[in-house]
Amino acid sequence: MGYTTVYEVTSEASVPDLLPIIIGLALILFSLLFFLHPRVKASTIMKCFGLAWLTLATLLTAVISGLSIYDKWELNKAYRGGRFTVVEGRVENFVPISPGGKGTETFTVDGVRFQYSDNEITGAYNKTLSHGGEIAPDRTVRLSYVENRRIKRNLIVKVEVSPKTDGD
Repeated sequence: MGYTTVYEVTSEASVPDLLPIIIGLALILFSLLFFLHPRVKASTIMKCFGLAWLTLATLLTAVISGLSIYDKWELNKAYRGGRFTVVEGRVENFVPISPGGKGTETFTVDGVRFQYSDNEITGAYNKTLSHGGEIAPDRTVRLSYVENRRIKRNLIVKVEVSPKTDGD
């Protein structure tokens, strides 16, 4: 059966991958502009609040960005080093993410369980069906994944899908 690759962890970073960094940098820039603007004559309390906000925004951006980049790098390293497992079969036990976007999308392929959400910051595949993802009930897929014992999940590093048929 011919498969089409629709996701590979080694592909370039996308906007969702960079979103935490972009938001953090925007917060830092806003804080700096407010803090350094010549027309802002803030009280001592406001200056302390501004400095605390700037410090918090900088720390959060550094930590979240660092973890996000590290996770993506670790998955890339595992994938390029061949330290992943491949499972192939029909998507079963599919439970979509809730209409409000809360929770996770879950399913199994050949008895292997997967779960993810668009709302999670991860270097792995996490595009839910409701947001244009390719993994759907009864679709035949081949998934390459890395087992993450720390968070007790299988992280998808490559998604290959079969051509859609009337049954898919």
